[in-house]
Amino acid sequence: MTALAIGMMALATYATRILGAWLVATGRVPDSVRRLLDHLATCTLAAFVVPVILAGDVALAAGVAGAMIAMLIWRSPLLSMGVAVVGTALIRLI
Repeated sequence: MTALAIGMMALATYATRILGAWLVATGRVPDSVRRLLDHLATCTLAAFVVPVILAGDVALAAGVAGAMIAMLIWRSPLLSMGVAVVGTALIRLI
């Protein structure tokens, strides 16, 4: 029974991934869904980071604040991620 449940979950996961890739590749995605997909990675990251910050992780909060400032100044996602990593690491070293 457990193997059947695992197999069904694997099949559902595989089907959703293939269906999503196929829809995007064929261009049949409505604009509202495309906008959602454009922001999905950011929303997922926020869903992981915000609870940790609210739990009191000062180093992570400082890193996120640094990333936000860097993004406002330089508008570079890669640079802001670097600022976040370095800022968080430096605060944790202290």
